[in-house]
Amino acid sequence: MSHSTSSQDLPTLQRDLLAALRKNDTDGLIKFGSQYSQVVLQLEEAIPANSLSADELQAHLCLSHNVYIASTLAQKVQLTMDEMSDKFSRQLSLLPPMPANVQVAPSPPPPKEPTVEATEATSDTSTSHTILKNWSQ
Repeated sequence: MSHSTSSQDLPTLQRDLLAALRKNDTDGLIKFGSQYSQVVLQLEEAIPANSLSADELQAHLCLSHNVYIASTLAQKVQLTMDEMSDKFSRQLSLLPPMPANVQVAPSPPPPKEPTVEATEATSDTSTSHTILKNWSQ
C-alpha cells in the first residue's frame, strides 16, 4: 500500500484484514494495524482541510471503525488462544514421562470353552426344548 491511503483503499484494507482473520495470520493483523493507523492520520488531516464530503467522511469513519473493532477482537482471541496453549503445555509438563521400556500387554483372547452363564443358558434352553418335545409327542 502506498504512503497515501485513499477512500478506495478501504475495501482492500478490509479484505486484507478478513484474509488475515481467516488464516489466523498474526503478521497480517499487525500489518493491518499499521495501515489503519495511517488511515486515521490521513482522516485527521482531511477533516480541517475539508477535502472530504460529510457523507464520505462519515462512511469512511464508520467502515474504518468497524474494521478496527474486528481487528481488536481478533487480537484478543489470539491472545486467549496463546494463553490456553501455554496453560495446556504447563499441564502436560507436569505429567510424568512414560518409561521407554514399558510394553503394553495384549488383551487376553476370549475363552474357547463356554462360560458358566452360556452353559446355564444353553442347558435351560435345551431342557425347555426337551420338555416341549416330550409333551408334544
